[in-house]
Amino acid sequence: MATRLRAIVPRYSAYMRHRRAMELREAIDAKRTVNEKPRVSSATPAFMIGQHVEGPVVKDFLYMVGDLVQVTKPGQDYGKISRVSSVHKERSALSLEQVGPSQTSIVPRVYWSDQQSKYVARYPGLVHHNDVRLVTTLPDAEGQFRKVAVTGLVLGERYYDDRYKQRLRHRYVANLPGIAIPWPNPDDEVKPGVFATDYDAARERTFFVTSLAVPPVPPAALESLRDKYARHRKPDLTEDEVQRLTPPEMPLSETKIAFRKELKEMKEKKRQAIESGELAATRLKTAQFLKMRIAQHQRHQEALKQKQAAEASG
Repeated sequence: MATRLRAIVPRYSAYMRHRRAMELREAIDAKRTVNEKPRVSSATPAFMIGQHVEGPVVKDFLYMVGDLVQVTKPGQDYGKISRVSSVHKERSALSLEQVGPSQTSIVPRVYWSDQQSKYVARYPGLVHHNDVRLVTTLPDAEGQFRKVAVTGLVLGERYYDDRYKQRLRHRYVANLPGIAIPWPNPDDEVKPGVFATDYDAARERTFFVTSLAVPPVPPAALESLRDKYARHRKPDLTEDEVQRLTPPEMPLSETKIAFRKELKEMKEKKRQAIESGELAATRLKTAQFLKMRIAQHQRHQEALKQKQAAEASG
């Protein structure tokens, strides 16, 4: 008798699929650790192409325009101190004033600046974020302020900086979290964006709730706010809609009809008693009766205690 054999095909389990996805994600992240050169057309001028900077991608930028930094990358500019002139977060780099690499390019006349008079322009290059360290003024043990180079910086909690009109994060020294280093003052006054609301206008209050019984919108204005062409506001209902909105009438037995009639009569009697004052008089009589019974019980207990005390002494 012939035996039919079934081929066993290995299937990936959920764990194996998850593991494979994580491996692919790690490979992609590892590839992104080094900035790739921008893909631009060969016809793009050199001055419009950003300088390529080798180094890992930096998520938390620790420097701003106006910070004083020191170059730590070996080379002819090693150890020099300069001020940050511009920041390029997409390239994890920054440019310094009169320090660092420079680039020469031919600039068309339409892109000339006000002080430019030649087609050949020389502008500062880019320095990677990790190739500099911050230089700031901190007090020493004697209370004197000295310029020091901070090797490591960390970012802390967020706060609103009124100078930059945005939320920033506090900067702290890596090994000394108690020492905070403020961000530099902006060169020009930062103005709110186009869609931002002025502080005084945002704090101005024009509506006050008078009472919960008075609606905030006048009844006469409701018709202008509602859509008169809405589907649920049709003036006429179809027979199908009337049938769906009308609850069915269930047949009742004689016993249930009598029970409902009795319940209705009881409610009517209670209402009449409340209106006539009989219910209040009944409650007063009940309270007086309970008070009398409680007093009798207390007198009986006191007499019983006196009798027991006399028997114990005799």
